[in-house]
Amino acid sequence: MPGSSTTLTLGAQSLSSSSQTVNWTASTTSGSGITTGPSSGSIIVGPEQKSTQQVQVTVPQSTADGDYQVVFHLTTSDGTALPDVVEDIGVAAAGDLSPYFNNAGICSDGASSSADFDGDGFCYSQQQLAGQGVTLGGTVNASDGISYSFPSAPAGQPDNVDAGGQTITVLPVSGVTKIGFLGSATNGPSTGTATIHYTDGTSQQVALKFGDWTLNAGGSSPPSGNVVVAKTGYRDTSGGGSQTVDTYLFSAAFPIASGKTVQSVTLPSNTDTGELHVFAIGSDKGPLTN
Repeated sequence: MPGSSTTLTLGAQSLSSSSQTVNWTASTTSGSGITTGPSSGSIIVGPEQKSTQQVQVTVPQSTADGDYQVVFHLTTSDGTALPDVVEDIGVAAAGDLSPYFNNAGICSDGASSSADFDGDGFCYSQQQLAGQGVTLGGTVNASDGISYSFPSAPAGQPDNVDAGGQTITVLPVSGVTKIGFLGSATNGPSTGTATIHYTDGTSQQVALKFGDWTLNAGGSSPPSGNVVVAKTGYRDTSGGGSQTVDTYLFSAAFPIASGKTVQSVTLPSNTDTGELHVFAIGSDKGPLTN
């Protein structure tokens, strides 16, 4: 996020029986203001060994939300150029979930779409969700006491995060006692470990689990801890058709440590089965993402 820094680890490996030196310089997206410290260096690698160097990347407060790059240009000690190493840097304001969206899960009835929530060309119906009170850009109040801000992305555009270890900085809402996740799983129920990071530097892990979005075509029940936010009578296809099957959106809530303020959340990097999708993060005191 703007006004923060992170540490990257640059590594090299020698496949020869002698020591090697890899020299590097870093460049960043022009106009971004992003800097690296240091901006150049050398990595000395022993025979058939690996070696690393840490590089701090700083994003100034003035950097606008967006996707940027840090490019490491590598050469050997004799000046031979090696392939560049490119690191993508996503910059998002606190609470902005949209830079992390990597899946499109909502279609408009009857319209061809690029949405593909489950990898098989199926997607939620925007109209059916609206009939359950879940509207694009609207507030969703779940029965477990959690309030969410539903994504405002147009139907067919990326609108949810397929969890893969993303760390998301949330809105600094005080007095929160419960945190919640709005989403579902595809290709079966899915469970993984999420980490809640607090402003005092401590953290807490929770087992985030979502039921399959069709409850395995009606063959299962919502898992413990999931409350149904919406139940639609059909789902759409990316080709403009629909399939009659009950389709669900869930909320999963967890108590947080007393008196602490949530700073960020790291989504599960691995899940036991299926794919775990998050549309929003909320709390008992209001949305934590927008």
